[in-house]
Amino acid sequence: GGRLQLRGELRPQPLALKSRIDIQALDLSGLQPYLEPHVNLALASAKASVTGELGVEGDAQQAVASLRWKGRAALAELRALDKLNDAELLRFKRLGLEGMDVRWRPDALVADLGQIALEDFYGRVIVNADGRINLRDIAKRGGEDRSLTTPSAASAVAADAPASAASAPAAAAEHGPQLRWAGIRLARGTVDFTDNFIRPNYSAKLTDIEGEIAALAWDDPQPATVQISGKVDGSAPLEIGGTMHPLGARLATDITASARGVDITRLTAYSARYAGYGIEKGTLSVKVHYRIVDGKLEAENQLYLDQLTFGAPVDSPDALKLPILLAVSLLKDRNGVIDINLPISGSLDDPKFSIGGVIVKVIVNLITKAITAPFSLLANAFGGGEEELGYVEFEPGSSVLSEASTKRLDALAKALLDRPALKLEATGRADAALDEPALRRQHLDRLMRVAKAKSSGDLPDSVTIEPAERERWLEAAYKAADLKTKPRNIVGLTKSLPPDQMEALLLEAAPAGEEALRGLANQRGDRVKAYLTTQVAPDRVLLTASRLGAEGLGDKGRPTRVGFALK
Repeated sequence: GGRLQLRGELRPQPLALKSRIDIQALDLSGLQPYLEPHVNLALASAKASVTGELGVEGDAQQAVASLRWKGRAALAELRALDKLNDAELLRFKRLGLEGMDVRWRPDALVADLGQIALEDFYGRVIVNADGRINLRDIAKRGGEDRSLTTPSAASAVAADAPASAASAPAAAAEHGPQLRWAGIRLARGTVDFTDNFIRPNYSAKLTDIEGEIAALAWDDPQPATVQISGKVDGSAPLEIGGTMHPLGARLATDITASARGVDITRLTAYSARYAGYGIEKGTLSVKVHYRIVDGKLEAENQLYLDQLTFGAPVDSPDALKLPILLAVSLLKDRNGVIDINLPISGSLDDPKFSIGGVIVKVIVNLITKAITAPFSLLANAFGGGEEELGYVEFEPGSSVLSEASTKRLDALAKALLDRPALKLEATGRADAALDEPALRRQHLDRLMRVAKAKSSGDLPDSVTIEPAERERWLEAAYKAADLKTKPRNIVGLTKSLPPDQMEALLLEAAPAGEEALRGLANQRGDRVKAYLTTQVAPDRVLLTASRLGAEGLGDKGRPTRVGFALK
């Protein structure tokens, strides 16, 4: 049904062809038998139109020739089927190349593709039930090296061709094609994605794809600018922009892409399988920036999740063994927003490097950090840097909040206000090794102040003991104390003792055992809750039973503290 015209001059030996070719609406579906041994595609329809000048020069006897084509070419109404999945793989209304200039010889391909336009196109990407992407299986295994040349003809060519011709394919492969284009225009495109690996299956569409890629040449270091737009599932805007140079010796890319307001309830199959919960509501906005220079990748992935809400738990053997709900509560602010940046980097030359694998690892590490080091995550989120918000310390024997402790509590209160789903558990602690000596010293100091207050008529808390009078009030406190351990003389009267011995006896008798330590730990917890509840609702700060000693502490801080946990 098509039309073919060829006009020109042909000389058989040495081979020379100068011609004008005009092909209009030539049906290519008849090429299917030639494609069959090599690809898992069925060419349902395709019409070719070619207009231009074809020149050939060479030696017919040695089967060596060079070719040059100048003109334009177009494929129209192409429709290709994926035979393995019994699904449409690719179709487009028209792919046109205007202003082509292609030169080919056995050792090189130099091609100026001119202006390229792809209109009304559709592509299908499928993740099969075995986890393989359909695009990987288009070429048949073992079929890549098959030739359309018959074995006998191939043997004859190999026998007659000179060594330079025999090595030509290797030379061409080594240098690669030398390509350029004047511009690429995309119009009215759709890409359909289906994941049959996940249960239930997932599907999404990129629609309304429009855009341009500027001029680019293999021998010009100037990258092409890229500007592409579209929609995710017909509603969420998609923008891709930046520069790229895929034709140089090494891939160079500086691309930014963003999508806004993607409905994530459609992702519930993934969250149920890997998080153990379905998604009831939420939207995702994402902005990524990928930069590749000299094989090195630097990338940022900014994720903005709004109103992410999980549903009932799902029994999934693949679910992460982590408290996901707590992690989400830690990351979600008072407006229901999770705003995180996931930077990644690596070398594309490393065969073990996988962008997808790195992103998954970074996400899992973030969730793990949210669980294992939640206060560090909160400190970073609220400008605290390395500030430790997991506990506040007290001086030995004291329940008075220091300036540093109140600063930590203010930062913690701010974090709680911005994370309304979280509750704080506070546990007071006391340590015998540090607190007991301090409690004994405090008891001795109070006995001396009581003795002085009796003589002056003042209150004990209002008097101080100066160094010069310390020995006087120590003796007074000793005499007033009812100690069974006081040494006595023969007639039963209390013996006079040196100051250091009196002090030792009073310290030994001080109430500083387990009961006093637990009381101190309780006081510390009460002080902390009282301070926090001036800023946070009281029902969000829960006091747990106080603990003695440093057991269970994994940090280097002092055990004279109030420690925190998040729920």
